[in-house]
Amino acid sequence: MCVYIDSRSVLANLLVMTQCVTLETLRQFRKGVKEKAPQTYIDISDDSILRAIENNPSMFSYKDGFVTRAEGFVSFLDDYFVDETINYRFPDKIKKVIKEVRTSIQ
Repeated sequence: MCVYIDSRSVLANLLVMTQCVTLETLRQFRKGVKEKAPQTYIDISDDSILRAIENNPSMFSYKDGFVTRAEGFVSFLDDYFVDETINYRFPDKIKKVIKEVRTSIQ
């Protein structure tokens, strides 16, 4: 079974751990998840990242080559929100992998 992880989910998971995300951080996340769960597809394409930022202005902003937390992101700054609102649709194995990888690359 293939699991699709969209850019909104990737950004939310990473920005819970840090103030900003670079393209390299996104690549590290994708590589780490794919190594542990090869059945995943992680969409970090330019278009997908741009759509995530445009569609979630209270969560994300883009500045000087970095995706950063928007001012409203403080409302989303806890594991419960990310796990229960963003990651709820993923199988438990994938949730565990996401948590492991996001903490290992920060």
